[in-house]
Amino acid sequence: MKVVMTLAVALLLAGCFPAAAGEDEVGINVLHSLSFDYATCAAYHLIFKQCAPEGTPDEQLALVQSWAEKAVDGMTISGEAAGMSDAALAAEQTLAVSEGMKLIENKCINGSLLIVKYADFCRDLEQNPTKRGLELCRQLAQNPERRAKCGG
Repeated sequence: MKVVMTLAVALLLAGCFPAAAGEDEVGINVLHSLSFDYATCAAYHLIFKQCAPEGTPDEQLALVQSWAEKAVDGMTISGEAAGMSDAALAAEQTLAVSEGMKLIENKCINGSLLIVKYADFCRDLEQNPTKRGLELCRQLAQNPERRAKCGG
């Protein structure tokens, strides 16, 4: 939770959106996109845990579970800040899990595809959510003045 709050403060300071995010479409879209990014990472970790080989140490499984829970927290906080309902957040997580399972063709043996596609992205999101938020801000900001306030 602290990480997402740090992200929100950094985005406010960067001028990506005003204090009342509901008044700014770019801010809402950044938070919504960030919410789906977190949902994707939660799904990645949950599928990875589900597909862990038998005999995987409990400590490793607990670590993966904690990463999934942090991603769910990030999804929830970002989504709620964007104005998403609980039902929309649940649907977002369901979609992310479906996409992950589709990628591995519903076969854990294909789990390396998840690692290739999401490991670096999810690590970066967890370590530096502010960077991702500012990237989204720059992508979603239409006018050059707003884009400059997003750090680029």
